[in-house]
Amino acid sequence: MTSNAVAMNQQQSETVEPDATCEVDEPDATTNPHDPDNTDRDAEESSDQTDDQERSGSDEKPTTIKGVLDQLKQSAESSDDESIDAGDVRDAFGGRAHGPLLFIPALLALIPIIGGIPGASILTATLIICVAVQMFIGQQGIWLPKRVAEASISTEKLIKACDKSKRYLGWLDKLIHHRLGFLTKSPFSYVTPIICIALALTMFPLALVPAGVSAPAAAILLLSLGLVGEDGVMILLGWAGSIGCLWLAWAFFPF
Repeated sequence: MTSNAVAMNQQQSETVEPDATCEVDEPDATTNPHDPDNTDRDAEESSDQTDDQERSGSDEKPTTIKGVLDQLKQSAESSDDESIDAGDVRDAFGGRAHGPLLFIPALLALIPIIGGIPGASILTATLIICVAVQMFIGQQGIWLPKRVAEASISTEKLIKACDKSKRYLGWLDKLIHHRLGFLTKSPFSYVTPIICIALALTMFPLALVPAGVSAPAAAILLLSLGLVGEDGVMILLGWAGSIGCLWLAWAFFPF
């Protein structure tokens, strides 16, 4: 009896006694949320993510008139110089969209305070041809001749033109919808740049006629709106208007 009691007491003491080899998990200093180094590291990662989001957002293609004009105005406001050149405008949009880069010179040719500047119609026509040719061959990054890229305009005039254009053209955004999108894709996507090139070529002789470039510039504007909003109806209107413009250019050729 006595030996059995002693054995039971020994077993109970072994059960109650903690295992000396048991390890206690200690918090890892590298994951301590109160560590200032970790806090700084998290802040840097969060900042990097924010920068990535901003960069990705800036790469988005504008799909409305307001979006194009806002991006153009932003590039003018961010310029440190009193003027902004065509190369800066091209860089603001990059190779993301041919539509805006056709829309801008066509719009500038229609605005009296800019289109009335001597040589402005020639410059806008040259810019349209450069963009349309590269659109036809499928080139994304737009190349401009040095002389065209260095042609500049007052940032103050450009900002005023953007503001006025938003007031007068903003209503067109309500008319632009994603419809007949196949007209903005191959093989029809080759037709639009060819028409733009033909219309821009008529702007050279029509520049000698007061407001002569308005008709071809308006047709190019419609085509560019169709490309911006992927609106096939605008493309069709641009094609129809182009036929009339080319006929007028042929009938009233100044030479």
